[in-house]
Amino acid sequence: MTYQLTNAQQDFLTITKLGLNIQAQWIPTHDIDWMSVFEIAQQQSMLGIAFDGVTKLPQSQRPPFYIQWAAHVLQIEKTNKHLNHTIHQLNTLYQAHNIPCIIMKGQAIARHYPNPLHRQCGDIDVFVGKQHATLSRQLLEHHGAIQKQEAALMHAAYQWHNSTV
Repeated sequence: MTYQLTNAQQDFLTITKLGLNIQAQWIPTHDIDWMSVFEIAQQQSMLGIAFDGVTKLPQSQRPPFYIQWAAHVLQIEKTNKHLNHTIHQLNTLYQAHNIPCIIMKGQAIARHYPNPLHRQCGDIDVFVGKQHATLSRQLLEHHGAIQKQEAALMHAAYQWHNSTV
């Protein structure tokens, strides 16, 4: 059984490839259902990356709501900057208490994107190791973090500086 992509799905994938590949170019030879492409990008948390692809198209072929899409991307950038700042604060806090940490997944790999600030982000994933877990949690709580769920041996979630850590 093969899955047949819709035209909007095909266009979304092509536009996303444009956004991820600095040298890529594409001139569409058909009308694009921009609302469907936008909705797919939104569902896949790829608004910023797809927008980078859209910016490579001639202005005449960009979506009629290009400016509104750009506003969404500015919000993604703002959120990324906030998370990056929070990561810096977290790292500073842990260093001051000799807790080695590794920032994992999302924000750590974002730097490999052509425009790291356009990668839609979520939370901050940090690894401190079993031997530092208790002190790590105590420090976060001492500095105003609110626990979001019951902590397990290797996992805890906190709300800190308007970010989930």
